[in-house]
Amino acid sequence: VRKHLQMLLGFKEKDYKTMARLNPPLTNAEIQEYEDDPEASYFAKRKFRIDFVKPWAGFPFNIEARDYFVRHLLRDFTGGGYRSSGVPARYVTYDHIGAALDTYMETCRSQYRKVVSPPEQSAMDRRKERMRRNSRKHTVRRSFVCRPTLPLIPYFRP
Repeated sequence: VRKHLQMLLGFKEKDYKTMARLNPPLTNAEIQEYEDDPEASYFAKRKFRIDFVKPWAGFPFNIEARDYFVRHLLRDFTGGGYRSSGVPARYVTYDHIGAALDTYMETCRSQYRKVVSPPEQSAMDRRKERMRRNSRKHTVRRSFVCRPTLPLIPYFRP
C-alpha cells in the first residue's frame, strides 16, 4: 500500500516534503468545481491527489480518492504488478487494502502537518529532554535487573 500510494502521489520513500509540495490543499474553487460536476474524472494515475488538510473519512473528495486507490491497487494485483511482494491472496481484498490505506494515511497526514507547520523549538527541546530522561530511567532499571547476584547457597550450609 505504501509503495503504491507513493507512486500515485509522486514521492519516494519517506520524502514527505515532496509529498506536501506536490499535494497542496484544495482551494475553495477546486472543491466547488468537484461538487458541481460529479461525473468528471478527478482521479487518474497522473492526476491522483489527496487533500491532507480536510478529514480523511468525512470529506467526499478524499472518500472518492480512497475508493480509486483501492480499486487501482486491486487491478494492479490482479494484473500481476505486485507478484513478488509476497502478500497472501487472502489480504488482497477491498476491505484489507482500504484498512491498510487508512492506517498509512494516519502517518502521511501527521508527517504532512509536521512539514507544513513544524513544531516550535521549545516543544522539540521538551521532547528531547523527555526522551533523555526516559533513556536514563531505562538504563538504571536494566542495571538493577541485570546485576549479578551473589550465590546465597554457601551461606545457608549447616
